[in-house]
Amino acid sequence: TDGSLIFPELHMRPGEVQHWRMSHSGIFINMPLIIEGHQVHVIAHDGITAEEVATVDEMFWVSGQRRDVLIKASDKPGTYAVKRRGGYQQAAEVNKWKEKTLFNIVVEGEPMDMALPTKLNPPSARLPYIQDDEILVKREVAFSFIDNTNLGIFIFTIDGRVVNPAHVDYTMVVGTAEEWTITNDKGSDHPFHFHVNWFELHSVVDHDGVETVYDPPLWMDTANIPRDGKIVIRQRIQNYQGMAVFHCHILNHEDEGMMSIIEFVTAKPKTQTITSAGGVLVSPGYAGHVV
Repeated sequence: TDGSLIFPELHMRPGEVQHWRMSHSGIFINMPLIIEGHQVHVIAHDGITAEEVATVDEMFWVSGQRRDVLIKASDKPGTYAVKRRGGYQQAAEVNKWKEKTLFNIVVEGEPMDMALPTKLNPPSARLPYIQDDEILVKREVAFSFIDNTNLGIFIFTIDGRVVNPAHVDYTMVVGTAEEWTITNDKGSDHPFHFHVNWFELHSVVDHDGVETVYDPPLWMDTANIPRDGKIVIRQRIQNYQGMAVFHCHILNHEDEGMMSIIEFVTAKPKTQTITSAGGVLVSPGYAGHVV
């Protein structure tokens, strides 16, 4: 209240390497993250170890994402700010965020000589890359919003619909894989989060039309869809049968309707019924879900 701020401090020795497991638990603001005098070495996305270390000057980070990073402290003692870079335009007409210090690294003490890893250990056996012949369905999914001037609010939609808890929007078959192209209109970035299954991020087209292709793709469960851009993902449907959701991870966007219900089903119809001795629960419209 008196206009002063005390920033948290993280202490490192010169040359020390630390492993940070970071979670973006905010409800709205996208965050281009920079560290004065340091680079960021990304080693995992949403808990999944990457194929190789990605060394960047800036780590772009959105609501719901988790990142494992390595930070190698400068050889020069001092205080270095960890910041949200200013100037990122999250929405077409608003939300151009100013630079903000989040916390400080204080480099001090006896120097160390720690090396960064030259290779990682991705879960290739658990998550082999999805091949073309696995793809059962290719879908196009559209994130957008309606400026409802009568109510004075935005209505956020997926494929032109707001979420309906009683309606299954998508059905996916266990044991198969799908490829989705997810588009976004010009209004705002949308962090896309999928429950239950991880997905491969293959490419991103930003609002300037610049495409970034990931080869090999990156396994994750939350990826930003840039305003007036698109992403291409692949996912393998494994193990779980039942209902789940995917949604925008910006809180007010999902609350205003930007969420869809999916049902994971098996290709073979179930015939069991629920009894006192147990059984298998399937939705009433199961037969119509598998084509």
